[in-house]
Amino acid sequence: MQGDKILIIYHDWGLTESCKNLLEDEGFTDVRTALTTEEGLAAARRFKPDLLILAGLHMPAAKDGLAFCRFLHSLPEIKTTKLMVVTGHFLQEYITELLCSGVSICIGKPCSPQEFIATVKDALSEANM
Repeated sequence: MQGDKILIIYHDWGLTESCKNLLEDEGFTDVRTALTTEEGLAAARRFKPDLLILAGLHMPAAKDGLAFCRFLHSLPEIKTTKLMVVTGHFLQEYITELLCSGVSICIGKPCSPQEFIATVKDALSEANM
């Protein structure tokens, strides 16, 4: 856990900080955040996280969350990064589209802190295999 690098992208500072604090309380030491898609893209390229968490798909400047996921997945510098999406969209066809767009894991919104932490741990254990 200590060596895992996590980047959280979401426009809501409070939610982003809450997720960061949850992860740090759980022992993750290298957690960074970005509040815009532009910041997130730049941070992903520099930081090269093991796990990139999009805490929502409807962000300013990201007119199409699926297209943003596809774009992130296409970047050579983060090709091996696991992409996790927290979404309120539960339609199976939308989840399938996300998975086909490079997303490794989807988790429903709202979710409990325990579910969020467990999902992050599962994603990272898969990434480290």
